[in-house]
Amino acid sequence: MSARQPANSTNTPFNAGILVGGRSSRMGRDKATLPWGNNTMLETVVRTVSSAAAQYVLVGQCAELPPPLRGVTLIPDDPPGIGPVGGLAALLTHFPNQWCFLLSCDLPLLAPDTLNALLARVTPDVSVVAYRIEGRFDPCCALYHPRVLPEVRWQIKRGIHSLNAIIRSVPHISVDADDATRRALTNVNTSDDLKHARSTDPEA
Repeated sequence: MSARQPANSTNTPFNAGILVGGRSSRMGRDKATLPWGNNTMLETVVRTVSSAAAQYVLVGQCAELPPPLRGVTLIPDDPPGIGPVGGLAALLTHFPNQWCFLLSCDLPLLAPDTLNALLARVTPDVSVVAYRIEGRFDPCCALYHPRVLPEVRWQIKRGIHSLNAIIRSVPHISVDADDATRRALTNVNTSDDLKHARSTDPEA
């Protein structure tokens, strides 16, 4: 894959999990395999994190991965069928000793600076560092420490599958997203979203 080569500009090592295999009901097809420039949307997100993360995995179920990613570790949600919270539980179980980014596969405008700004806010007494946009956390571009896993499991057991609710229930730091960060966090959920995102990125 061709690419920007991001670097972790902080001293905080981290792993990453990229969510794949969601319903994509509004898009009507698997968002991970949507073309983005010479690659796919999933490859573009992987490219942003791969040179900075200690390790990364794909999380979920994906019928067909792009050929360059077929050797990447794919771990199933735990449990499946409950949305991103099942992916977070699986990710923190797989990487029990380091901070982990949970990332959507539909963030083609994601930039290294977007990740580094969260890493720079890590302190020993918090379990989550997340962007806040209009009063809500963006939980699928957020940094989680494995010590949050017992709370995640407890909330799942109670039938609570909201990552925003889980973040609020543990020590966390919220980072207000400026305009550049909001652009980087653009989710591509519909064909109109895709068209707009492509119009803002010359590489697309």
